Amino acid sequence: MSQHRKEEPRFSILMPCLDKAGYIDAALDSALSQMADGDELLVQDAHSTDGTSETVARRAANDPRIRHYIERDSGQTDALNRALKKATNEWIVWLNADDMLLPGALDAVRAALRGEDDGADIGLVIGDHLIVDDAGATIDDFPADPLDKRTLLRVGTAMFSGSTVIRKDILEEIGAFDERYYCAMDLDLQFRLAERNPGRIYIDKPLGALRMNDTTKLSNAAHIFVRECWELRRRYSHGADYLWAIYGEAIQLAAWATLRIRLTKRYRRIRRLVVRRPAPSLAVADNSTAA
Repeated sequence: MSQHRKEEPRFSILMPCLDKAGYIDAALDSALSQMADGDELLVQDAHSTDGTSETVARRAANDPRIRHYIERDSGQTDALNRALKKATNEWIVWLNADDMLLPGALDAVRAALRGEDDGADIGLVIGDHLIVDDAGATIDDFPADPLDKRTLLRVGTAMFSGSTVIRKDILEEIGAFDERYYCAMDLDLQFRLAERNPGRIYIDKPLGALRMNDTTKLSNAAHIFVRECWELRRRYSHGADYLWAIYGEAIQLAAWATLRIRLTKRYRRIRRLVVRRPAPSLAVADNSTAA
């Protein structure tokens, strides 16, 4: 569909937010520093009470690219859907209020999209990501995995939400964000994207940073993650793939149990010595092949 290649890419960055005073400035700075004219940052604030709302309001008063909405919601997924409905641009980025876009990320996406043929029907741009600690220091880097059903059953999410750019019409076509999920909305979204199988571009560099701290759901709601991920694995596994669902869930249970150990620098040094994960072959998906 050539109409998707005619204009300079414009981004709508969705930032669900509740009580992230210690991180909100870094998240905002990481996006605003690389946004172009016409890009927008939609902060969907669920009535923060720790000073976050005041910080965003002050910055929005001086920067029209920030659109700040203070509304009660039923959770992060509801907040994402509320922001999506207000978004006006073709390309959607989901950036949580304690995560960051890495320098040059949006420029890399712009360049990748500009480099595609006019006839290419690209709906998804995927990059690698970093995991950082509470202070923003890098713990490790992770390449994206191939976006297909078996990979999702086996390893869970194939890519980090903050390193993924989705065309808005495709996101809306597949039903946007499923509000039944409190933690695993990203895995659910990726299963549906894999089924839709849009044309995609892989950028061989980290685009976003996932921050690990004591306030994240990864840290304080692991039991909900495990339950929701198992529900999704069961839903999307049929026949022999059910064995991959069981395998993936077992690996995930072990991962939660050893999370603190796996985030230590010593573990990460050892892991880099013994594990070599090849970059995925994602250049542009063949839309004639089922995921």
